[in-house]
Amino acid sequence: MLNSWSEKSERIEDETQLLVYFENRLDERLHDCPSFNKHRDDIQPIMHQIKTMLHSWKKDAALLNRDIVFFITADHGMTVTQHFYQGQALGECKDRVYKLQGAATLPADFALLDGYAIPKPRCRLTASGLLAHGGLTPEEVLIPCITLSSKPPQLGTTPLEIKLPDNQCVRVADQHWQLEIQLIAHDKDLTAIEISLKQPFVGKGNLDSLRAHKTQNLMLGFSSTQEQEGFTEIEFLLTYHYAGVHEQDHKLLTVKFPASLLEKDAGTQSFEDMF
Repeated sequence: MLNSWSEKSERIEDETQLLVYFENRLDERLHDCPSFNKHRDDIQPIMHQIKTMLHSWKKDAALLNRDIVFFITADHGMTVTQHFYQGQALGECKDRVYKLQGAATLPADFALLDGYAIPKPRCRLTASGLLAHGGLTPEEVLIPCITLSSKPPQLGTTPLEIKLPDNQCVRVADQHWQLEIQLIAHDKDLTAIEISLKQPFVGKGNLDSLRAHKTQNLMLGFSSTQEQEGFTEIEFLLTYHYAGVHEQDHKLLTVKFPASLLEKDAGTQSFEDMF
Protein backbone atom coordinates (compact mmCIF):
# COMPACT_ATOMS: atom_id res chain seq x y z
CA MET A 1 0.00 0.00 0.00
CA LEU A 2 1.26 3.45 -0.97
CA ASN A 3 0.21 6.59 0.92
CA SER A 4 0.21 10.20 -0.24
CA TRP A 5 2.75 11.02 2.49
CA SER A 6 5.20 8.27 1.43
CA GLU A 7 8.53 9.44 0.12
CA LYS A 8 9.20 6.51 -2.18
CA SER A 9 7.64 6.06 -5.60
CA GLU A 10 6.12 2.62 -6.09
CA ARG A 11 6.64 0.85 -9.43
CA ILE A 12 4.71 -1.91 -11.16
CA GLU A 13 6.92 -5.00 -11.12
CA ASP A 14 6.47 -8.39 -12.74
CA GLU A 15 5.18 -9.89 -9.46
CA THR A 16 2.80 -6.98 -8.71
CA GLN A 17 -0.84 -8.06 -8.56
CA LEU A 18 -2.41 -5.18 -6.63
CA LEU A 19 -1.18 -1.71 -5.74
CA VAL A 20 -3.31 0.45 -3.43
CA TYR A 21 -2.70 4.20 -3.35
CA PHE A 22 -4.35 6.18 -0.53
CA GLU A 23 -4.60 9.95 -1.12
CA ASN A 24 -5.84 11.91 1.91
CA ARG A 25 -4.74 15.43 1.04
CA LEU A 26 -7.96 16.10 -0.90
CA ASP A 27 -10.03 15.45 2.22
CA GLU A 28 -7.73 17.43 4.51
CA ARG A 29 -7.94 20.53 2.32
CA LEU A 30 -11.69 20.17 1.92
CA HIS A 31 -12.30 20.35 5.68
CA ASP A 32 -10.40 23.63 6.01
CA CYS A 33 -11.57 25.28 2.81
CA PRO A 34 -13.99 28.27 2.99
CA SER A 35 -15.40 27.83 -0.54
CA PHE A 36 -15.69 25.21 -3.26
CA ASN A 37 -13.91 27.39 -5.86
CA LYS A 38 -10.87 27.75 -3.59
CA HIS A 39 -10.85 24.00 -2.91
CA ARG A 40 -10.92 23.28 -6.65
CA ASP A 41 -7.90 25.55 -7.16
CA ASP A 42 -6.02 24.11 -4.15
CA ILE A 43 -6.21 20.51 -5.32
CA GLN A 44 -4.98 21.14 -8.89
CA PRO A 45 -1.31 20.30 -8.01
CA ILE A 46 -2.43 17.12 -6.20
CA MET A 47 -4.54 16.01 -9.18
CA HIS A 48 -1.55 16.61 -11.47
CA GLN A 49 0.62 14.36 -9.27
CA ILE A 50 -2.02 11.60 -9.31
CA LYS A 51 -2.28 11.85 -13.11
CA THR A 52 1.51 11.56 -13.42
CA MET A 53 1.53 8.41 -11.26
CA LEU A 54 -1.23 6.80 -13.32
CA HIS A 55 0.73 7.42 -16.52
CA SER A 56 3.86 5.98 -14.90
CA TRP A 57 2.08 2.80 -13.80
CA LYS A 58 0.52 2.43 -17.25
CA LYS A 59 3.99 2.61 -18.84
CA ASP A 60 5.33 0.02 -16.36
CA ALA A 61 2.53 -2.38 -17.33
CA ALA A 62 3.12 -1.80 -21.06
CA LEU A 63 6.83 -2.61 -20.69
CA LEU A 64 5.83 -5.88 -19.00
CA ASN A 65 3.29 -6.56 -21.79
CA ARG A 66 0.46 -6.61 -19.24
CA ASP A 67 -2.95 -4.98 -19.13
CA ILE A 68 -3.68 -2.71 -16.18
CA VAL A 69 -6.97 -1.68 -14.58
CA PHE A 70 -7.39 1.36 -12.30
CA PHE A 71 -10.24 1.42 -9.78
CA ILE A 72 -10.73 4.98 -8.52
CA THR A 73 -13.13 5.57 -5.64
CA ALA A 74 -13.53 7.99 -2.75
CA ASP A 75 -15.18 8.70 0.55
CA HIS A 76 -18.38 10.77 0.59
CA GLY A 77 -18.04 14.50 0.01
CA MET A 78 -19.38 17.66 1.66
CA THR A 79 -22.47 19.72 0.93
CA VAL A 80 -21.95 23.15 -0.62
CA THR A 81 -24.56 25.11 1.34
CA GLN A 82 -26.53 27.93 -0.25
CA HIS A 83 -27.99 29.85 2.70
CA PHE A 84 -28.14 30.00 6.48
CA TYR A 85 -31.17 28.48 8.24
CA GLN A 86 -33.06 31.30 9.96
CA GLY A 87 -35.62 29.21 11.83
CA GLN A 88 -35.76 28.05 15.43
CA ALA A 89 -33.25 25.44 16.59
CA LEU A 90 -34.86 22.00 16.81
CA GLY A 91 -32.27 20.38 19.07
CA GLU A 92 -28.54 19.88 19.44
CA CYS A 93 -26.83 21.09 16.26
CA LYS A 94 -24.60 18.57 14.45
CA ASP A 95 -23.27 20.60 11.52
CA ARG A 96 -26.01 19.74 8.96
CA VAL A 97 -28.56 18.01 11.25
CA TYR A 98 -30.35 18.57 14.53
CA LYS A 99 -30.27 15.76 17.10
CA LEU A 100 -33.75 15.63 18.62
CA GLN A 101 -34.29 15.12 22.34
CA GLY A 102 -37.81 13.70 21.91
CA ALA A 103 -40.90 13.95 19.76
CA ALA A 104 -41.02 17.20 17.82
CA THR A 105 -43.09 18.82 15.11
CA LEU A 106 -40.77 19.52 12.19
CA PRO A 107 -41.02 22.36 9.65
CA ALA A 108 -41.97 21.31 6.11
CA ASP A 109 -38.40 21.74 4.86
CA PHE A 110 -37.00 19.15 7.33
CA ALA A 111 -37.06 15.35 7.20
CA LEU A 112 -37.04 12.99 10.19
CA LEU A 113 -34.52 10.14 10.13
CA ASP A 114 -33.68 8.00 13.18
CA GLY A 115 -33.98 10.79 15.74
CA TYR A 116 -32.37 13.47 13.57
CA ALA A 117 -34.00 16.42 11.80
CA ILE A 118 -32.35 16.83 8.41
CA PRO A 119 -32.88 19.94 6.23
CA LYS A 120 -34.11 19.17 2.71
CA PRO A 121 -32.63 22.30 1.07
CA ARG A 122 -28.89 22.94 0.96
CA CYS A 123 -28.89 25.21 3.99
CA ARG A 124 -26.31 25.41 6.80
CA LEU A 125 -27.22 25.30 10.47
CA THR A 126 -24.08 27.15 11.62
CA ALA A 127 -22.91 30.50 10.31
CA SER A 128 -19.50 29.14 9.20
CA GLY A 129 -20.71 25.91 7.55
CA LEU A 130 -20.23 26.92 3.90
CA LEU A 131 -18.93 23.39 3.26
CA ALA A 132 -20.68 21.06 5.68
CA HIS A 133 -21.06 17.35 6.40
CA GLY A 134 -24.37 15.60 6.95
CA GLY A 135 -27.74 15.42 5.27
CA LEU A 136 -29.10 13.55 2.27
CA THR A 137 -27.54 15.43 -0.64
CA PRO A 138 -25.98 13.35 -3.46
CA GLU A 139 -22.52 14.48 -2.32
CA GLU A 140 -23.09 12.76 1.00
CA VAL A 141 -24.81 9.54 -0.01
CA LEU A 142 -23.30 8.69 -3.43
CA ILE A 143 -19.84 7.12 -3.62
CA PRO A 144 -17.99 7.64 -6.94
CA CYS A 145 -16.40 4.62 -8.60
CA ILE A 146 -14.46 4.94 -11.87
CA THR A 147 -12.83 2.07 -13.78
CA LEU A 148 -10.04 2.77 -16.29
CA SER A 149 -8.51 -0.05 -18.31
CA SER A 150 -5.71 -0.29 -20.86
CA LYS A 151 -7.59 -3.19 -22.46
CA PRO A 152 -10.05 -2.24 -25.26
CA PRO A 153 -13.67 -2.53 -24.07
CA GLN A 154 -15.64 -5.55 -25.22
CA LEU A 155 -19.10 -5.06 -26.65
CA GLY A 156 -21.77 -6.53 -24.42
CA THR A 157 -24.00 -9.29 -25.77
CA THR A 158 -27.46 -10.44 -24.76
CA PRO A 159 -28.39 -14.15 -24.39
CA LEU A 160 -30.69 -13.93 -27.43
CA GLU A 161 -29.83 -12.30 -30.75
CA ILE A 162 -32.18 -11.67 -33.67
CA LYS A 163 -31.05 -11.35 -37.30
CA LEU A 164 -32.64 -11.17 -40.74
CA PRO A 165 -31.23 -13.68 -43.26
CA ASP A 166 -32.84 -11.48 -45.92
CA ASN A 167 -34.05 -8.02 -44.98
CA GLN A 168 -36.72 -8.17 -47.72
CA CYS A 169 -40.21 -8.99 -46.44
CA VAL A 170 -42.94 -10.60 -48.59
CA ARG A 171 -46.34 -8.98 -49.13
CA VAL A 172 -49.22 -11.37 -48.51
CA ALA A 173 -52.09 -8.81 -48.61
CA ASP A 174 -52.69 -5.09 -48.28
CA GLN A 175 -50.83 -3.91 -45.15
CA HIS A 176 -49.87 -7.53 -44.34
CA TRP A 177 -46.39 -9.02 -44.78
CA GLN A 178 -44.26 -12.03 -43.88
CA LEU A 179 -40.65 -11.86 -42.72
CA GLU A 180 -38.06 -14.57 -42.06
CA ILE A 181 -36.17 -13.99 -38.80
CA GLN A 182 -33.26 -15.87 -37.25
CA LEU A 183 -32.96 -16.38 -33.48
CA ILE A 184 -29.53 -17.18 -32.03
CA ALA A 185 -28.97 -18.33 -28.43
CA HIS A 186 -25.45 -17.49 -27.26
CA ASP A 187 -24.33 -19.15 -24.04
CA LYS A 188 -27.62 -19.96 -22.27
CA ASP A 189 -30.58 -22.33 -22.73
CA LEU A 190 -33.66 -20.19 -23.34
CA THR A 191 -37.37 -20.97 -22.90
CA ALA A 192 -40.72 -19.21 -23.47
CA ILE A 193 -39.32 -17.04 -26.27
CA GLU A 194 -41.75 -14.48 -27.65
CA ILE A 195 -41.22 -11.91 -30.42
CA SER A 196 -43.54 -8.95 -30.88
CA LEU A 197 -43.41 -5.71 -32.86
CA LYS A 198 -43.85 -2.13 -31.74
CA GLN A 199 -46.43 0.22 -33.28
CA PRO A 200 -47.32 0.96 -36.02
CA PHE A 201 -46.59 -2.74 -36.65
CA VAL A 202 -48.56 -5.63 -35.17
CA GLY A 203 -47.34 -9.21 -35.07
CA LYS A 204 -46.21 -11.98 -32.73
CA GLY A 205 -44.18 -15.16 -32.89
CA ASN A 206 -43.03 -17.62 -30.26
CA LEU A 207 -40.67 -20.50 -29.67
CA ASP A 208 -40.89 -22.97 -26.78
CA SER A 209 -37.15 -23.31 -26.27
CA LEU A 210 -33.74 -22.78 -27.85
CA ARG A 211 -30.58 -24.46 -26.56
CA ALA A 212 -27.31 -22.56 -26.08
CA HIS A 213 -25.25 -22.00 -29.25
CA LYS A 214 -28.20 -23.03 -31.46
CA THR A 215 -30.01 -21.14 -34.22
CA GLN A 216 -33.66 -21.28 -35.26
CA ASN A 217 -35.41 -19.61 -38.22
CA LEU A 218 -39.03 -18.46 -37.97
CA MET A 219 -41.53 -16.98 -40.41
CA LEU A 220 -43.21 -14.01 -38.76
CA GLY A 221 -46.47 -12.66 -40.12
CA PHE A 222 -47.27 -9.03 -39.30
CA SER A 223 -49.37 -6.07 -40.36
CA SER A 224 -49.33 -2.29 -40.08
CA THR A 225 -51.89 0.42 -39.46
CA GLN A 226 -50.53 2.19 -42.53
CA GLU A 227 -49.08 1.17 -45.88
CA GLN A 228 -45.28 0.65 -46.07
CA GLU A 229 -42.82 0.81 -48.95
CA GLY A 230 -39.03 0.84 -49.13
CA PHE A 231 -36.61 0.65 -46.20
CA THR A 232 -38.21 1.01 -42.76
CA GLU A 233 -36.79 0.48 -39.27
CA ILE A 234 -38.82 -1.91 -37.09
CA GLU A 235 -38.49 -2.29 -33.32
CA PHE A 236 -38.67 -5.90 -32.09
CA LEU A 237 -39.47 -6.78 -28.48
CA LEU A 238 -37.91 -10.07 -27.29
CA THR A 239 -38.95 -11.76 -24.05
CA TYR A 240 -37.55 -15.06 -22.77
CA HIS A 241 -36.56 -17.03 -19.66
CA TYR A 242 -33.25 -18.60 -18.63
CA ALA A 243 -32.12 -20.07 -15.30
CA GLY A 244 -35.22 -18.70 -13.59
CA VAL A 245 -34.66 -15.17 -14.92
CA HIS A 246 -37.17 -13.26 -17.07
CA GLU A 247 -35.43 -11.04 -19.61
CA GLN A 248 -36.66 -8.43 -22.07
CA ASP A 249 -34.69 -6.85 -24.94
CA HIS A 250 -35.43 -4.30 -27.66
CA LYS A 251 -33.84 -4.65 -31.10
CA LEU A 252 -33.99 -2.29 -34.09
CA LEU A 253 -33.73 -3.89 -37.56
CA THR A 254 -34.12 -2.38 -41.02
CA VAL A 255 -36.63 -4.14 -43.29
CA LYS A 256 -37.22 -3.49 -47.01
CA PHE A 257 -40.89 -3.46 -47.99
CA PRO A 258 -41.93 -4.24 -51.60
CA ALA A 259 -43.80 -1.69 -53.69
CA SER A 260 -47.50 -1.26 -52.99
CA LEU A 261 -50.05 -3.17 -55.07
CA LEU A 262 -51.82 -0.83 -57.53
CA GLU A 263 -55.56 -1.48 -57.74
CA LYS A 264 -56.73 -1.88 -61.34
CA ASP A 265 -59.89 0.19 -61.29
CA ALA A 266 -61.43 1.68 -64.41
CA GLY A 267 -59.63 5.01 -63.99
CA THR A 268 -56.23 3.35 -63.62
CA GLN A 269 -56.78 1.13 -66.68
CA SER A 270 -57.81 4.11 -68.79
CA PHE A 271 -54.63 5.94 -67.73
CA GLU A 272 -52.46 2.95 -68.69
CA ASP A 273 -54.22 2.58 -72.08
CA MET A 274 -52.93 6.02 -73.05
CA PHE A 275 -49.37 4.62 -73.41
